Amino acid sequence: MKAAPKHYAATIVLAAFIILTLSAYHGGPATGGIGNQTGSPGAGNCGNCHNGGADTTFSTISIRKKVQISGDSIRYYTASQTYVITIRGRHSTYTTFGYQMLLLDSNNTPKGKFTSFGSYGHGHPQASPNIAEHYTRIPADTTGWFKDVLEWQSPKTSSGKLTLYAIVNAVDYDGKPSNDKAGNTMSITLQDSIPPGIDTSTSIGNTFMQPDISIYPNPADAIVHIQTNQLFPALLTVYNTSGKPIYQKLLLTKKNTISTTSFPVGTYYITIKSTYHFYNKTIQVTH
Repeated sequence: MKAAPKHYAATIVLAAFIILTLSAYHGGPATGGIGNQTGSPGAGNCGNCHNGGADTTFSTISIRKKVQISGDSIRYYTASQTYVITIRGRHSTYTTFGYQMLLLDSNNTPKGKFTSFGSYGHGHPQASPNIAEHYTRIPADTTGWFKDVLEWQSPKTSSGKLTLYAIVNAVDYDGKPSNDKAGNTMSITLQDSIPPGIDTSTSIGNTFMQPDISIYPNPADAIVHIQTNQLFPALLTVYNTSGKPIYQKLLLTKKNTISTTSFPVGTYYITIKSTYHFYNKTIQVTH
């Protein structure tokens, strides 16, 4: 049998590369054979290929027990339970996105499995998915944000501390990775038992409810008040609509204030994070 001419061989190699690249691009990195790209320990991240820089890609992730209708992210898990994970992101310019996530134990072994994927996600491997990712480009809504919701089933037995790792990638829809903007790796650590001193006497059982926080006035002019119902060290961060943090403050008392006189008129996102709580709110600044 004659060997194929060199230019034919080069064409075949190039075609195979294009097919692999496009299949990975549309089906998620794990499905495309690239594996874990969340930026978790020992893994790559989306920025290795989609190397346009993190830029203004802003993303959030939360996890709650399925029976928990509302509230902030939990910080513990129990065996053989179903949890709901919500991942969101936006970019100042791009309006299509991808993502990947998984949960690892202290040995960096994937734990649990993903189920009940949203409109744009699927799992890998198909038989028992321990990686969740997009299977097609995810469009932003009218506010510029995308959102996907899926479920995760915890291991049948306790697996010690687990960490949820996730990453969002904003893409420019040209089929090439060079200008895409991978976000920063997000992580949430889950303990395998309820921390001592946490009140679990709620109707939904064993969940950390969102703290009672008031942020006012909204819209704001020169000052914003933050009032909480409890004392806890927490980090407050203000982001602009591009996802860039423009202000941070450590909250150590029940009553705090932010001066907004230097903020341009517009929309801002406030997050408040403590060991067991996560709170976010959108505010408007008008002068």
